[in-house]
Amino acid sequence: MHMRNTLKTMMAAATALSAAATSAHSGGLSDAIVESEPEPIVMDDASRSGVPGWVVPVVVLGLLGAAVASSSGDDNDDGDTGSAGGELDPK
Repeated sequence: MHMRNTLKTMMAAATALSAAATSAHSGGLSDAIVESEPEPIVMDDASRSGVPGWVVPVVVLGLLGAAVASSSGDDNDDGDTGSAGGELDPK
């Protein structure tokens, strides 16, 4: 019986040591992942455009205004353009 208790104690100790060793080496043998700090992006003056940021929206608004101003005010949906050449002869 004394042998049985000793065997149980040794098995418990071996199990505990095995569990401790497993958790100590849980990372494996791979290298640790280290994040490097991002490098700042340096913009040189040659890559910048010579046009200020407000020019493009002004040009787009100007083109939109010109399109609205040049549109005809004819709201007829009958296809008649309203010109003299497009009128029908009354016969």
